[in-house]
Amino acid sequence: MQKFIKGALVALVVLVVVIALMSQCGKKKTAPVPPSPTAVVSGQVSAVTRTAETAIQVKTVLPVKSKAASVPVKAAAPAAKKAQAKSTAPVNVRDYEFKVSKDKTTFEVVKKGEVILSKAAGDQESFAVAAEGADKVLPKIGADLTGNGRPDMVLKTKSEKDSCSNIYSIFSIGDEMQLVAEVKGLADGIEFKDLDKDNIPEIIGHDCTFLDWWAMLGSTAAPRIVLSYLEGTGYVMAPDLMRKDPPTDAAMKKFAASCKGKPISKVWAYMLDLIYTGNGDTAMKFYEMVDFDAETQATNDQGVKADKTEYLEAFKEHLSTSPYWPAIKKLNNWEYSDMGM
Repeated sequence: MQKFIKGALVALVVLVVVIALMSQCGKKKTAPVPPSPTAVVSGQVSAVTRTAETAIQVKTVLPVKSKAASVPVKAAAPAAKKAQAKSTAPVNVRDYEFKVSKDKTTFEVVKKGEVILSKAAGDQESFAVAAEGADKVLPKIGADLTGNGRPDMVLKTKSEKDSCSNIYSIFSIGDEMQLVAEVKGLADGIEFKDLDKDNIPEIIGHDCTFLDWWAMLGSTAAPRIVLSYLEGTGYVMAPDLMRKDPPTDAAMKKFAASCKGKPISKVWAYMLDLIYTGNGDTAMKFYEMVDFDAETQATNDQGVKADKTEYLEAFKEHLSTSPYWPAIKKLNNWEYSDMGM
């Protein structure tokens, strides 16, 4: 009997041990989750729990300071660069390649891989050429502008200081690049157009000589001028394409009356239009019709009002500073008159 009880106790102890071991093995261990690197950067380590599910949630609600926020901006940059490159694509004519830098401050001509011409823009200047659709004012690169059968090109040096300081350089494209003419002293917005139907375009522009001279803001005078190409000389004034019939006395008297109380530049503009169309003597006749008053008069350096005669003398003197003055004299038969100066 004693042996039986002892055996039962041993069996009971073994059973308890087995049950305990089975209970311990049934428990599921959970590995600790390290703090999210993003959360560490944002200073929110204490908010991160030890489960993978919570860690993912923290990453999705972290502040926008994360690096991921800058990715869309960087991805958009290549597209912008492609657009810029397209707008400044080189133009090829024969063996030549014409390039304007993206910032428009450098112009290069490359022939068979060698740079044969390189120009850098000056202070507040930029370059422009007429590639396809790039500038509707300038003629397309490769057009025959001089009538010699060779392709030409126009390089515009644009001045941000003063549009009258723009320079239009015309190059002939043959076996060699040759500068055949440069045009200066014209207001912005010139036009190349064949006026006399000889298949050689003229340059139509406006003489800058009187811009802002003795004038109020928005009331300046810039007479139309036409230039034609002369082989070996360049562009010269084309009088036959500028001449017009003079207005009647009645028309001039009516306009003279409308000038009363208006800026004197209105008078100058009318006179210049007459002079630049070969009606210089008529312009002087119109001037006599103008009735001056205090509002149209200006003062000299001493603060004294200028009278009608002083106005005319100042006008004549300033007119003689035009780069086209010799041709203007000839256009109006003034070579041997007091206007010949």
